Amino acid sequence: MNYKTTLILVLLLALVGGYFYFVESGKISGYEAHEQATQQTNQPEGEPVFADLIGKTDAIKRFDVVRGDQSFTVIKEADRWLQTEPVRFPLNDYTPQAVARQFAELRYLERVTPGKTDAPTPEQMGLDNPRAVVTAWHDDQQTSLKLGKLTLGGNGYVQVEGETDAYIVDAALFGSVLDADITDWRSTTLEIPEASKASGVAIFSADGSDIFLVKQDGRWRFDTKSVQRAGQGAIESWFSSAGGVWISGFIKDKPDNLALYGLDADYLRIQFTEEDAEGNEVKHTLHIGDTDLKGANRYAAWTDGADPITVVFTINSASAEALARTINDLTDPKVIAADAADVRGLIVKQGDQTTLRLLRDPQEGYSFGGDDPGYKADYSASHAMVTQLCGLTSERHMPVNEINGDPIADIHLTLASNDAGLNFAVYNQGDDLAIVSEGESIAYLVPAGELDTLLDTSLGLRDRTVLDIVPDSIAKMTLVRDDGVTFTFEPKPAAGESKAVTWRLTGHENYETDAIAALVKTVGPLRAERWLPEPVSPSAGWIEWTIEPVGGAPITLKADPQTGNAVMGVNSAFVLPQVLLQKLNAEYRDRTVLAVEIDRIQSVKLASNETNLTVTRNGQQYVSDLGEVTQPMAAAVFDTLAGLRVRRYIPPMQTPPGEVTFTIEMTTDDNTTRMLRVFDAGNDTLTVSIEPPPGADHTAWFTLDRADVDKLRAPLGDVTNPVK
Repeated sequence: MNYKTTLILVLLLALVGGYFYFVESGKISGYEAHEQATQQTNQPEGEPVFADLIGKTDAIKRFDVVRGDQSFTVIKEADRWLQTEPVRFPLNDYTPQAVARQFAELRYLERVTPGKTDAPTPEQMGLDNPRAVVTAWHDDQQTSLKLGKLTLGGNGYVQVEGETDAYIVDAALFGSVLDADITDWRSTTLEIPEASKASGVAIFSADGSDIFLVKQDGRWRFDTKSVQRAGQGAIESWFSSAGGVWISGFIKDKPDNLALYGLDADYLRIQFTEEDAEGNEVKHTLHIGDTDLKGANRYAAWTDGADPITVVFTINSASAEALARTINDLTDPKVIAADAADVRGLIVKQGDQTTLRLLRDPQEGYSFGGDDPGYKADYSASHAMVTQLCGLTSERHMPVNEINGDPIADIHLTLASNDAGLNFAVYNQGDDLAIVSEGESIAYLVPAGELDTLLDTSLGLRDRTVLDIVPDSIAKMTLVRDDGVTFTFEPKPAAGESKAVTWRLTGHENYETDAIAALVKTVGPLRAERWLPEPVSPSAGWIEWTIEPVGGAPITLKADPQTGNAVMGVNSAFVLPQVLLQKLNAEYRDRTVLAVEIDRIQSVKLASNETNLTVTRNGQQYVSDLGEVTQPMAAAVFDTLAGLRVRRYIPPMQTPPGEVTFTIEMTTDDNTTRMLRVFDAGNDTLTVSIEPPPGADHTAWFTLDRADVDKLRAPLGDVTNPVK
């Protein structure tokens, strides 16, 4: 056999093999069918098989498919496609609509009359025993189409039921009908109503802890014998989780034994209620059973009304278990069913006494009702208390019948939106308070300290404004402190045309202007941190702060510099804010220790009991008499000295508070030397004395921040390669 003969035989075998593969087997993949369909031009090829259906896809409302020993029916109801036989189940919108379109728009490329010369027989075209029969229902009639084998070119043979001729058509319809199982047509999205559209939901659990929810006047409520408020946010979140459940796979149609899937006694059964377009109540039920072998999914089913389970599918286990909630999970976490803006008053009774009557006017603010306590209500404190009360939330509950003891307080809220208001009782349950609103069967548990202000006396809501004076109307202020120092502050005449009022420290040429201005501002207004229930008597060492308004009587405030307890007048005991206490203890004299610019410092000698070190500036470098010195550490010494600030001046000490632990001797470029001696007082400040500058006649004593002294001392601990 020569080469050419061999080549011809190979080609013939390939053709015969292709024929048997494509024609005799009659198989084509969905991908190939899709590719063939997408390769068609905009101008359709061939003549219509059903001339009366061209452009009338929507006329097809049903089609039946018989495929071997399988058959199913698909219908269109209210623009939705459904499988109705052998089971009823929603379908996706795309696939059945595509089949209806392919059927209605079917065109043939060639017409074949069996029996003619060279024409294939029905057996050869596969039409004597068709692979599928599709029957479309339209315009009160039905049309059946047989699907046979595929041609060598990838098209297919079809024949209209009742006709003799056959047609060669594009294979797109073959791919849609033959490639996929009916389960591939089904929707994987469950028709779970949204929270806004549902009117009810019932959650049945295997342990019997069933939950019933109904929507009334747009709000969700528990439809149970126990009166319990439903949490709107928690329920909407639950509906959101339910809406995210989707079908991961179809398992069985018309199951014989539901127990195989745990659907004879559901792990969870959820019934949704909604209204249809005519206002009729419609119920849907999601049944959730056992997990599959891998545990990643749970068997489930979906039914309408009282219909039995006909289709078993799987859903994700985590999604299913997220729907299993307890009644506490869906209870309103808000303890008090009222908003702060709605409150117009409250009454607190503890035992036989009414301990608080508070009224709220949206325009006027808060005031005390009943007997006048002799002071006004503080707006911010009252509003904070009402806001906290109405904003209380709790994730812990207990039945009312399990509460021990009598209530420690009964509270009535007057509401703008409800003439009856709201009543609730407070019980002491160890570390918690149990709060029960009238008519409810559960108690909300909150930490005991949450209601301190509400259950305390009205003093906690007293107006905390102690003093309210316009700073510009002050003629003089005097501050007498426990160290014997007296500061007198007076307005400083404005320079030029400036109307801004500045202040001076009487008797001092230099002083801390910003600190004085900050103290003056505190009187407009001055607010207490809190009121004290009992009057206090000033003792020795208390600060006296006297403010003299222009044309008014002096006002004196006395304060304990340690505790902040203060008095002003006879029956006015309160605690000062810490920030004001710091201002009363502040230093108002000039706090500059060394009035020298950094560039003028020539050298600094640091001395302790162990080491003496002199650091000298040489251009941009620092050198020491004991060897190398770390440059940033040495630079910090010069910077700190130039900016050194007194914490507070103290009276001159005849007897130093101990041994000198550290000295700093600074020499400037004019050979002037200043010496600072540091005494370790063992706290966050250090006592320091400084020799008087030339021309002065006294030694200054003051305190410095320990952090500043640590920067000055640092090079002593960093000496390397000492010179011996």
